[in-house]
Amino acid sequence: MREALILARSGDIIFSDSRYAVMLITGHWRAKAHRDLVGEIRRLLTPGVHVKWIRGHAGNKWNERADRLAKRAAIQRVSIENIFPAGVVDAPTGNRPEGNIAPIGVNSVVSE
Repeated sequence: MREALILARSGDIIFSDSRYAVMLITGHWRAKAHRDLVGEIRRLLTPGVHVKWIRGHAGNKWNERADRLAKRAAIQRVSIENIFPAGVVDAPTGNRPEGNIAPIGVNSVVSE
């Protein structure tokens, strides 16, 4: 969720199959643990960016793709800092990788 909010700009919708994450970030639920992290992530939610829950494992192609990418990133321990050069995400023009026309998806990954 943190990385998606860093990349998001006004008008973007972030979909997550984690109802828990969505309810925490949108302020509908209060955090009982990891309050500092939840506070940091809430501060990244800027006006015009919406976070919505989507049912997981329900055949949505973008959610399924996000699941695969999240699992691969967790296995390889990939983070946003490893993907984008310094300054790209923080640039005032809001640069993003070209060609991404899909909504930003965020998924929970469970380590086994």
